[in-house]
Order: sequence, then C-alpha cells, then structure tokens
Amino acid sequence: MTVIGIYEDTEFEADFTVDLGKGIRAEYLTHRRKAAGIVVCHRLSGNIACATSVFWTSVNHQKTYTRINNDPLTIEEDIRCSCGLHGWIKEGVWEHAIDSLM
Repeated sequence: MTVIGIYEDTEFEADFTVDLGKGIRAEYLTHRRKAAGIVVCHRLSGNIACATSVFWTSVNHQKTYTRINNDPLTIEEDIRCSCGLHGWIKEGVWEHAIDSLM
C-alpha cells in the first residue's frame, strides 16, 4: 500500500478499492481476520490523499460506529475527517453534509 500522501490515479484506485462516489474511496480494515472497519480516503488539492478511519468493531479504544448494513455499506453515524470532509455512507454511497468542505 502506498503511504497516505501524493498518489497517482492508478495507485489511489488500487489501494482504495471501494468507490463510494463523489471522489471518496475506501478500503476495509481487518482485526483478528474479520472486517473491523474502513479507511475513508479522499483527495485534497495538489493530489494529496487524506484519510480517516471508521471502526464498527472495538479496536484499541477507537471510536466505534454502527454498521447498519454491510452490502451495500451503511454507517449510522456521520463521519468527519480532520481536513473538514463531513458526511455519511448510505447504501454504499457517500453523502456530503451541508458543512462539508469537500
């Protein structure tokens, strides 16, 4: 996996295989060989990748989200990234919040 930072298009799509739409991609995270959450990744200006994690399994005291459905993926709570991205994953699609900077 390429380190979060500057990505070529093919690297970005290969490393984050789940396309949530609107330029948001994700990849599943595992804990003890089970899907435990996802990394939500998006691009900032300058083609820099930025990411935040969403866990529905308790892992190392991380905030735990409620996974309503796995396929298509639906997370109950809103998701915020430190860069200002804000929204929800509903029916496998990213929905921007009104105050999202993206």
